[in-house]
Amino acid sequence: MSAVIMSRFGNRPLPPPKNRAYRPTGRLRRLPIETMPVEKASSRIGWILRQYMTAFSERQAEILAQRADKNRRGRIVRTPLPPMAAQITTGTGKTAAIRRMIPLAVEKGLGIAVVCRDHEQIGAYAESVPGLLHYHGRSPENPEKAQRDQQPWTCWKHGLVAGISEMHHLPQPTVCRSHCEHGMRRALDRLGGDIFNAEKNEKREKIKGWFKSHKIAEHEIKNIKPCMWLDHQEAALRAQVIGLPAQSFSDTMATWNRGFDNLERLVIIDESVPLGEQISVSLKSIAAWRDAAAERLPQLHAIQSPDLSDKDAAQLAAEIDGMSIAIEMCEALAGYLGDATGKGGTRAVPTWLRDQMKEIRNKTQGAWQGGTAPWEKPAWDGLTPKTVPYRAASAILHTLSHGGGFVADGELHVVALTQVGEWIADGNPGILLDATLPLETRSIIEAVGGHIEEIHVKQNITVKRYPNTLFGRGRSEAKSSKQEDHESRSISRIVEIANNIVDDILKENRAMRAIITHKPWREDIEQNENYTKKLISYSAEIGHFGLDDRAHDNWSGRHLAIIGGPILSPSGWRTEYSTARLTAIRAGADPEKWPHWPTGDDASEKNVWIDEGAGFDVKCHAPLPSDGHIRSWVLSRYRETIVQAIGRTRAVRHEGEPLTVEIWGGLPVDLSDFGIDEITYHDNPWRWTVDSYNEKEKEAADKRFEKVLLIILQSGRKPTQRLMQAEMRRLNMPAMSARAVLERLREYWKNILGVAALDEHRPAAPEPLPDPPPSLLPPPYRDIYREGEASFENVDQTKQQAGRDSHLAVSPEPERVEKPVEAEKPAGAEEFEGDESQWTDEKWNRFFDFIIHLDSPYDKNNKKISPAKNKNRRR
Repeated sequence: MSAVIMSRFGNRPLPPPKNRAYRPTGRLRRLPIETMPVEKASSRIGWILRQYMTAFSERQAEILAQRADKNRRGRIVRTPLPPMAAQITTGTGKTAAIRRMIPLAVEKGLGIAVVCRDHEQIGAYAESVPGLLHYHGRSPENPEKAQRDQQPWTCWKHGLVAGISEMHHLPQPTVCRSHCEHGMRRALDRLGGDIFNAEKNEKREKIKGWFKSHKIAEHEIKNIKPCMWLDHQEAALRAQVIGLPAQSFSDTMATWNRGFDNLERLVIIDESVPLGEQISVSLKSIAAWRDAAAERLPQLHAIQSPDLSDKDAAQLAAEIDGMSIAIEMCEALAGYLGDATGKGGTRAVPTWLRDQMKEIRNKTQGAWQGGTAPWEKPAWDGLTPKTVPYRAASAILHTLSHGGGFVADGELHVVALTQVGEWIADGNPGILLDATLPLETRSIIEAVGGHIEEIHVKQNITVKRYPNTLFGRGRSEAKSSKQEDHESRSISRIVEIANNIVDDILKENRAMRAIITHKPWREDIEQNENYTKKLISYSAEIGHFGLDDRAHDNWSGRHLAIIGGPILSPSGWRTEYSTARLTAIRAGADPEKWPHWPTGDDASEKNVWIDEGAGFDVKCHAPLPSDGHIRSWVLSRYRETIVQAIGRTRAVRHEGEPLTVEIWGGLPVDLSDFGIDEITYHDNPWRWTVDSYNEKEKEAADKRFEKVLLIILQSGRKPTQRLMQAEMRRLNMPAMSARAVLERLREYWKNILGVAALDEHRPAAPEPLPDPPPSLLPPPYRDIYREGEASFENVDQTKQQAGRDSHLAVSPEPERVEKPVEAEKPAGAEEFEGDESQWTDEKWNRFFDFIIHLDSPYDKNNKKISPAKNKNRRR
């Protein structure tokens, strides 16, 4: 059923049914955002990229001129060039514009670093852009291949390096060159066999001494495999154009090594990447900080001397102050986390600890805010690193000072910027292109003085909204029968939706379509051979959120159904929001626009009506935050996934009839700012409703009742509620309530015996007597001619006549009331006298047992009784 109906006066809203989750807003529909033709939008993207590239090229020329100036004194002055972002409708061609721009940048002598979400996107760049080097982080060895067949980025000690990365350290090449036997073997091989070069001989002996200090004999060195990843990393640093995933980005990779000097690259980010991340700090890590600081502090005091230069003395004093701050900070954190150890659940950080962290933060005066504290450098025990969380100290101070952070399972969880986040937050040059810019990214770009461009194109689609059902993910480890039924019903509905997205006249020529839903439901459908065959016959493909909703063109021109959405729990939303909030504030965003996530019973609201911008409000079945800023962030984060999923259809370049996109359930989503105008609202099919479900359940219950009733009658017994339920349990049938059995038994007896048969053993009610005939009675005598008396003109004429002819009046006979003959009452019948409408189900049950067993050879326990006893029962 559509959300609007046609009338002679135009469209008017339908009256809302009982369970409808949408309603007219009662306000004017918001005007759609201004759009432009796709060709103009593509040209606009190219123009923006060229303009920014020109500004970056001029900035690089100024830096090179300062380097070439021999009379220059002091540091090089870099002209500020804040990052720029653009929100562009999916399918418009932003990736194609980047590919066209890269050759122009190469001609101008610029270095380029393209940052993407995953290696699949970078692989597509490598295939289309000549000279682009696809950079990989360290990868584990493939045991099935020989050494010469391994990938160039293979790391022979990947497990150790992965452990360092998990502690948020960047395993720089210095780790390989200084603390890895494979890196040292590579360095030894690169020296060659020139024994007459004194400098090389000195380096060679130093490397051999390193092996000796690590208890590796000289004859064992030849068996060590040289590092391959360092060669790959060196090639990437020297390449003019590289593509890399966000997790491999660093300041080092943002620098182009031209052989004779280093030059900053222009960083281009295709699709938004995480700018912040959660860091967990344990009591063990804090203890390691405290021990390292306590051990280092006496050594620093011993170095102090009046003979030191002013510069060295100032540097030493700063390090001593840092170690003192470390001890103070670690003691406060260790005291609190020590009390929290062993206590489950999530706990908020107390106010006294936050205040103490603010004082310590003020003491540092920004010396290592957003950077590495002096005590966070990794320590080594031979070839094994003893790492503590990298940059966690600054993350702790920043998070706790701004009201963030929490303790879970004895660990302190705080937020730190990623490498890409730090690059953007520091105001370094960069271009970020995405179809759905997150709110925290917008805040960071605006905080550092950057510009955000909006480019929107109308999408050739028609959206159908079905908001009555949430379609939340329903799979859990411990399933109840209700959960299993919910999952089975949801999966069958997904297949039904796939069949009905488009009304195909010819089933042999089905329109191409796609489904995107939750991962567990996709897995269950793919494991069901029957459902898989149906999807193939419908020409439908299926994907899931988190994998198929971004960065691919596999569903271009297909009709699409989005079922459900990535809905997190309130605690999950709170963690995500905390990361976004602290990331934005770290970059200088206004804290008032990023309030704390509230606590308490009023922190969230249920069944909130949200305006979707298309003239209708939609009820949100999931709880939403009460705070307006936080609620906007939650809905915006959810909308990003839905808009990206819609973009897989590539509808901006679709010609012909509009594509159909159905959105089933999920949270309310406002699509008015993404080039989508045609939106209609619909109810679920009637067969999905509760009434339809109850009707099916009633039919099944009727069949079970009839089957059990037939079995009891064929055995010569009389059906009762207790007997019916006992027989159902014996046959392992689904249980029926006593009320349901009694209602069906009543219908059975009424249909078989009639209503009178139910009362044949009860005392009959007396027959009503006919009304007595009317008698003429004289009214009281009044002399109408007596002076001063009122006239009786309105008195009934019959009574007046009777008054004049009083001798004709008939005296009424006394009324006779005949007593009914009482029927013989069976023993126990007194209990069932009275109004039947007031009887309870239990009393009805006793009544059925009473009348059934009056003439039955069985008692209420279905045991046969003697005729004499039965006769006495009748009496």
